[in-house]
Amino acid sequence: MLDSFCRATGYGRKSAIKVLKGRCRLSARKRVPGATRYVAGLRSALKVGWKARDYLCFERLQPFLPDVAQILVRHGQLTRSPRPG
Repeated sequence: MLDSFCRATGYGRKSAIKVLKGRCRLSARKRVPGATRYVAGLRSALKVGWKARDYLCFERLQPFLPDVAQILVRHGQLTRSPRPG
């Protein structure tokens, strides 16, 4: 139980024990706004591929992404840009 609590919350074992015993409280984690991870075109293409694969979670979707990308390029919904470097 302690291991699964640690994996779910990201706490170390000692901190998790203190929280579970009630000695300290869980702090609400604040989201730090960051840069957008995907450019707009890629985000929409990922949504199309995600929808095409019946909304799989990322771990199950990841192996299909190269195939989905090729299909999207073939149908003109995704354009490839040269890699930097």
